[in-house]
Amino acid sequence: MVLNLEQFKAYLYNCGILLMVSGVVFLIPGIVALIFNEVNEEIVFFTLAGIVFAVGIILFYTCKNARYELTVTDAMFFSAFVWLLIPFLGSLPFFLTSKLGFLESYFEAMSGFTATGLTMFTEVETLPKSILFLRSFTEWIGGVGVIVLMLVVIVHPSMAAARLYVSEARTEKLAPTIKGTVREIWWIYLLYTGVGVGLLYLTGMPIFDAINHSMTAIATGGFSVKSGSIGAYKSLGVEVATMFLMLIGMTSFAVHRRLLRGRIYDFLRNVEVRLMFTLILLFSTIVSLNLMVKADLSPLTALRESFFQCISALSGTGFSTVSLRSLDDFTKILLVMLMVVGGGYGSTSSAIKLIRTAIILGSFRWFIRKIRSPRGAIVPVKLAGKVYAESEVIEVVLFTLLYITLLIIGSILMTSLGFSFIDSLFEVASAEGNVGLSVGIASQNLHTIGKIVLILEMWVGRLEILPVIMFLQKIAGKA
Repeated sequence: MVLNLEQFKAYLYNCGILLMVSGVVFLIPGIVALIFNEVNEEIVFFTLAGIVFAVGIILFYTCKNARYELTVTDAMFFSAFVWLLIPFLGSLPFFLTSKLGFLESYFEAMSGFTATGLTMFTEVETLPKSILFLRSFTEWIGGVGVIVLMLVVIVHPSMAAARLYVSEARTEKLAPTIKGTVREIWWIYLLYTGVGVGLLYLTGMPIFDAINHSMTAIATGGFSVKSGSIGAYKSLGVEVATMFLMLIGMTSFAVHRRLLRGRIYDFLRNVEVRLMFTLILLFSTIVSLNLMVKADLSPLTALRESFFQCISALSGTGFSTVSLRSLDDFTKILLVMLMVVGGGYGSTSSAIKLIRTAIILGSFRWFIRKIRSPRGAIVPVKLAGKVYAESEVIEVVLFTLLYITLLIIGSILMTSLGFSFIDSLFEVASAEGNVGLSVGIASQNLHTIGKIVLILEMWVGRLEILPVIMFLQKIAGKA
């Protein structure tokens, strides 16, 4: 990879903005450490905040006159690089304040910023409050995206800003400009986070727990301040409130914008929303029947457990109320299917996404109609009143094939480490879909290769593959 001076300065300029934002981000858990009198963590957070912010200022002012605007390829490369850099910065507090090694700390930070929720910690209740908050805060930021956060502080709109926005797997526009769209996203996000805190607090959850769980539920992240996740509270009210927040998190910001403006009919007829509820009802019914037969649970208990786990899997949140290791392979496969589908496009969820799933399902009907139609007839691919070009359908199918291929490769690699294929498939699907549900494979005892596989799956899944391909091509000098 060869960069000219102006191109290199453009990269450093954007890195400067990102580092300044990151410095401010470190201040927040630092304040939490101050509140709870966690002296060691105070020193770590405030020192990191100062160093990172200072480096950011230097890069920003040194390179702000760069005469180069990022291309689409540049934006993709930068985004992929950022999603490797930010977890590195985020890993430092874990490494400096806990017994985690560097790789485990990087895993925890990657899991946080990608809003995955797989963890290297076993007894999270023993962690300092500021570290617990950091875990939740990384997911809250990562749910929307670090690039989207960075774009908040960019003063002048530009094509580069638009390209950076798209590079983080976002295309929805809620306002005429990218800056306006980013602001709309953050206002909606802040509103729902506040609502979530209130709901969870009203169900009896302590305020600190409510703040953390609201952030990770809205972000569809899944980090918890309890080792037993939401199941530790043993409260139906907490579970119902959490399910509501997970549903909010997996719904597109564009849909939320219409809903908040009173356009309820638009919400109800949205193809992703309809498919979301259809899948939840269908899979929850099947899982609950299976639990009644295999685990001898009562109908109400089976429904309670199945609805929570299915919503968690489909939304990509990763909260749980039961031990997933105890589930039979059939239930695990059903949850894998939901984790692979994922939430709404333009939401905080990852994976294939509901709209792509709907297009693939609709393309089967289109294919049959095309076969039955006279030769040369134009048969549009139509879904919920919108016509999709054949090229768009092909793009969706290719993305899905790539996604499934990476899932299978990762599962085979994990199987080679001695795990069953079903458990390997479950864990890799959870990592690639940025879900966080675990059957116990992700742990400090996992082989180094296994940790690296899951880190890469989380990275690729969060960026939706293409930026990673661009990154590797540019590193190899082929882009």
